[in-house]
Amino acid sequence: MCSGALVSVVYSIFLAAVLSACLNGTANGPSTPAGPAVEPGTPVSLDSRQLEAVVKGVAAKLDTLHSLQFGAMYAARNSRGIVAACGTVYRRDPQGMAGMANSYVGVLTGSSAHPEFVVVGVGASPQDRREVDNLCHESGATGSGALPR
Repeated sequence: MCSGALVSVVYSIFLAAVLSACLNGTANGPSTPAGPAVEPGTPVSLDSRQLEAVVKGVAAKLDTLHSLQFGAMYAARNSRGIVAACGTVYRRDPQGMAGMANSYVGVLTGSSAHPEFVVVGVGASPQDRREVDNLCHESGATGSGALPR
């Protein structure tokens, strides 16, 4: 039987590979022989439908016993039109006290009328947050606001 830590590491590696394939536009590996694992994008603002999709996607990924408060959210579009979104979400305990900060990363899919957010990773531990933050940095989804247009 696998330990929880081993399963978490394998899952994190799998999610990083999925994000890399999505952002590079291929499911069979990178299309270029060398370079960053994730194609950097240009920062973009998310519209209200995209913001709602991110919130729904992250909320579905996290347990529903705690209320969520979203912090800054950033997004970037790569040359293939793939939009990666990153941010921070805070869980509150049942008494409403501020809880743990979690970083998240994922990609927007679907149409502009019906966007969906596929969560690639959520970083709860310090190491997981570093990994998620690195993916966000590599994708370019850092430092620009994601206010609705």
